[in-house]
Amino acid sequence: MGGSPVRGIKGSRRIPETQSVERRSSQRIRRRAECTIRRGRESHEGTILDISEGGLAAICELPLEQGSVMTIEFSGLRRPLEVKAVVWHCRAVRYRGVESFAHGFMLDHAPPDYQRLLSSSQRPSGPQKAPAAETPKPEPEPASASEQEHLEDLRSELGEALKESRKASPEPAFRVRAKQRNRPRTKTLSLTAADEEGVREAVRASLGDEWEILEVIPAA
Repeated sequence: MGGSPVRGIKGSRRIPETQSVERRSSQRIRRRAECTIRRGRESHEGTILDISEGGLAAICELPLEQGSVMTIEFSGLRRPLEVKAVVWHCRAVRYRGVESFAHGFMLDHAPPDYQRLLSSSQRPSGPQKAPAAETPKPEPEPASASEQEHLEDLRSELGEALKESRKASPEPAFRVRAKQRNRPRTKTLSLTAADEEGVREAVRASLGDEWEILEVIPAA
């Protein structure tokens, strides 16, 4: 999957694929939880797979545009928890027998409740076995100065995108019916965009050429 333009960044700069793959340096903690991923009136049900200080991984049935700023609401916790995150990468997977899409998200800011969730997920429960001896692993090569500078530039620009998204006025909502070419499968999507042409471009970018748009209807 190639890089996609980041909304809110001047010049629609693309995130290179080589920089977008699994760059979280903080420890990942396996934490399964149902969630809702939304942007404006667009909403998707999903499952969180793991969390870390810098981001999280989640699966849902539709691909999300790389660079999009999403709100992720955790379900099934004692206290409500939601975070703002940027879609860092997306790949097609098969999850529980269903064709789905795994996404990596980068957090702009981890709220206190998210930090508490990290701490509680790391806390051991019950008697602990002595850890087995591990084979020493080679230390990863440090990133070059140019790579570090590029990552800092991306983080700064993504932070600006988050600020712009909070200021932006809500876009009109549309319902879209699409059909997979040469197959009877159809989908109904709820999206927000400036106009109908923007909706069509978003659907084509998300679903690809295998799907054709049957109709675009403004939401009531």
